[in-house]
Amino acid sequence: MNRVLSIEDRLYENINDYEKLLKCLGDYMAEYNIDLNQNLDLVLFREACQHICRISRILSQPRGSVLLIGVGGCGKQTLTKMASYITGCQISSLGSKKNYTQKNFREDVAQDSIKPAGLEGKKISLIITDNQITNEIFLEDINSLLNSGEIPNLWESEDKDEINREMREVGKKLGINEGLTNLFIQRVRDNMHIVLC
Repeated sequence: MNRVLSIEDRLYENINDYEKLLKCLGDYMAEYNIDLNQNLDLVLFREACQHICRISRILSQPRGSVLLIGVGGCGKQTLTKMASYITGCQISSLGSKKNYTQKNFREDVAQDSIKPAGLEGKKISLIITDNQITNEIFLEDINSLLNSGEIPNLWESEDKDEINREMREVGKKLGINEGLTNLFIQRVRDNMHIVLC
């Protein structure tokens, strides 16, 4: 199997030939299964292909987040995982503890999504299902992330110090000495994609 294009070389382009799209997505699915040691076996019917393309387009844009609506079990998460792989996003999801609190939510989002997006510049696809939103306060935090790139009162002073220390290193590499907190927030907003499904 020939490897599909590297992340940097992938373009979002108009394809009028459904068979060409089907082959391209089939190649991505095969690569996904090899790279992630998965057994994803999607039936790539026309609507599924269209949804993968739509989600990919959104995830490929800075600050692109999406709300997927549909009945449970219709493939929203699976299509999102495929689109995330195509666009080079690392997949992140919430824990599934029985008594999942706001503290658990914030810790998971901070460690698995915000820090990698802000400090390392990784593209993150945070997949949140409606079943995981066990408390409406989670939606307030999600709203804050979408609007400002941060969650109020998320970080303790030690965490802030660690982020500032690591951002100084990032700033050195980028030739930036000032506004590192704003740079961190900007990188979170640009690289973290929230998918509600």
